[in-house]
Amino acid sequence: MHRNPARRSLRERQTERKLRRLHVKVGRAFGPHLRTLRERAGLSQGDLAGATYDRSFIAKLESGVSLPSLETIERIAAVLRIRPRRLIPQEL
Repeated sequence: MHRNPARRSLRERQTERKLRRLHVKVGRAFGPHLRTLRERAGLSQGDLAGATYDRSFIAKLESGVSLPSLETIERIAAVLRIRPRRLIPQEL
C-alpha cells in the first residue's frame, strides 16, 4: 500500500532526490557515449533501433532522458557488435 506523498519521511524524500540526481548523472554520461559508438559504427538511430525499438527511444537514450535496461544494453551491444560492457562509459 502506498503512502500519501505528503507523509513520506525525510529519509524517503532524501533518497528520492539522490536517485534523481544519479539518474541524471548516468544519463549525461551514457547518452553521449552511446551516440559516439553508434556514429562510429556508421548507424543511424533508426538502424540501431531496428525492429525492436522505436527511433525516438534511441533518441531519448542518447539525450539522457531515458536509461536502458540490462536487456536493452545487451540488444544494442549486439547490433553494434560490441560487448555490453563497452556501452557503459568508463567514468561511471
